[in-house]
Amino acid sequence: MLKSLSISNFAVILNAQVDFGKGLNILTGETGAGKSIIIDAINVILGNRVSKNIIRSGMDKARAEALFDIDENVKSVLEEFGIECEDDELLISREVNADGKNKVRINGSLSTVSILKEIGEYLINIHGQHDNQALLHADKHIDILDGYAENGELLSKYRNTYNELKTIKKEIEKLSLDEAEKTRMISILKYETEEIENASLKEGEFEELSEKRNLLQNSQKILENTKRAYEELCGSEEYKSATEQLQEALRFADKAMSYDEGLKTVRDKISEAYYLIEDASAELSEYAEKFDFSNEDINYIEKRFDEINKLKSKYGSSYEEIMEYYERSLAELEKLEKSEISKEKLNEDYINKKDELKNIALEIHKVRTSAGLKLSKRIVEELTELNMPNVVFEIKVLKKEEFNEKGMDEVEFLISANAGQQAGPLSKIASGGELSRVMLAIKSAMFDNNDVDTLIFDEIDTGVSGRAAQKIAEKLYKVSLNRQVLCVTHLPQIAAMSDNHYLIEKNQTGDKVETTAKLLSEEEKTDEISRIIGGVQINENTRISARDMLTQSCEYKMREKNG
Repeated sequence: MLKSLSISNFAVILNAQVDFGKGLNILTGETGAGKSIIIDAINVILGNRVSKNIIRSGMDKARAEALFDIDENVKSVLEEFGIECEDDELLISREVNADGKNKVRINGSLSTVSILKEIGEYLINIHGQHDNQALLHADKHIDILDGYAENGELLSKYRNTYNELKTIKKEIEKLSLDEAEKTRMISILKYETEEIENASLKEGEFEELSEKRNLLQNSQKILENTKRAYEELCGSEEYKSATEQLQEALRFADKAMSYDEGLKTVRDKISEAYYLIEDASAELSEYAEKFDFSNEDINYIEKRFDEINKLKSKYGSSYEEIMEYYERSLAELEKLEKSEISKEKLNEDYINKKDELKNIALEIHKVRTSAGLKLSKRIVEELTELNMPNVVFEIKVLKKEEFNEKGMDEVEFLISANAGQQAGPLSKIASGGELSRVMLAIKSAMFDNNDVDTLIFDEIDTGVSGRAAQKIAEKLYKVSLNRQVLCVTHLPQIAAMSDNHYLIEKNQTGDKVETTAKLLSEEEKTDEISRIIGGVQINENTRISARDMLTQSCEYKMREKNG
């Protein structure tokens, strides 16, 4: 049950808190006062999509917070999401920022809008004028019937099989290329795979070739500098070599050490330097001798380098990418070459999957047909209570030959509101007031299958007046005996039936407009019902009518409570 709703910076509402009670909670107010904003705020709490346009002008964010009393059913849902709950209360807050970002908290912990939406389905059901309009579209009737039939698991199984069938069909279509196109594709794939195969690529080869190519391009400089380094170490006709000079130094160090053993460390370092330089000289000489590329080597490296570059430009920027392309092309080629075998297997799979889908669809058809009979009977009972004593209501479940995402059925609601009149399509026969009553009858019939504690009816009384309005008021009150009901209405009969009555008012001070929500006292409730009855003028006559209406409602409520 929704205990309280706090909202701030929502459209024309700066700050407002509404504490809701058990039973039938009525919201009234003049057109444009902001009643819809209250419902919008509740939608925000339930995780529904919301536009940043709801943020009050001049503000950077809007906020809604709701406190619920919850039962064990909701608690088990919260546990699935790891949300702790104490004292059977649930606190939800959602902040909508101007940058489009949302901040959600559930019992004080940060959460997500998607989790909030899943939890919201167990807290509140909202029924508005758009539900009435949905009745005018026959394609929506199948969803209403499925909701009553509770065949969600069967429908899920059907949708999975339906999607599998579509996938197989796409594969068949893909393999069913015309012969010219198939031949062309095979030719291209053969050429590409053979080109990669003939190249005999090796991992790391391109990098190795790049290194050799770089050496070739700089070979003259390398050899010149290597030769000069060798001469510096080994000497020439013009000057002594470094090794000769180190030999001289070593000889003098040996003589000095004969007089002072303390020079041994220095002498050993000179000796080590001599041998290191001798080794370096030998390595430079060996390097220069081996550094020899023939024209044949040069031509091979350039040709191979260009060949690999060509492959890279066509099939991928690296060895790995080229080979991945090769494997994909090879698999595609194999599939095309074996397409007739694959197509035959896929056609067999398609037939089997279609049979499986048909069996599920037939099972769904049986469930819908049975549920349609039960629901139509319940709707007739409900409509009879709603001042339509001669009503005929039928749910036509027609099995078609073609599959779609919802099965093989076409569902349409038929109605006759008058005795002797043949039932026809709801969209063509029902008036606005009759639509409102049909929707309320459907919702009432479906409540038995619904564990949600709070129901909201947002101006579902369009086109209703007089006796029919009174019957709708009585029906809403009956529903509220077992559930909390919130109802936005313009009808005095429904307002008079309230357990708690809230007035939504818009006030303007200078350029500022603000909407407030106020719980009315019994006297204020009489004045508001008088206003609804008489429009702008409230006089003694409208007050008398309001009091009479309240008295009759009170008597009716007492009778219902006492059984």
